[in-house]
Amino acid sequence: MIARRVNTTESQKVSRNRDPIAMPQYLRAIIVSCMENARSDIATRIIQRMAHRRDDFAQFCANLSAEQTADMVNSLKQLLIDVVKHITSAEKV
Repeated sequence: MIARRVNTTESQKVSRNRDPIAMPQYLRAIIVSCMENARSDIATRIIQRMAHRRDDFAQFCANLSAEQTADMVNSLKQLLIDVVKHITSAEKV
């Protein structure tokens, strides 16, 4: 059991030392391309899928007003846009 803890600690040290943006450029390009070609309602589709998969999230969404739902969708869409825009910056992502 002690050896397992040591291995876990060592793997945590290794993961901390790795570059947080270790994703190759071609993968970042794929992500950017996917977002550029995504449907305009991508955030709505993500939220619908989450609600379909998780009953607790579906109940949460059902309790939101139309304005709150629109705010959530817009916030998710803006988050996706910002993450892709700053995909090369670990601090901003």
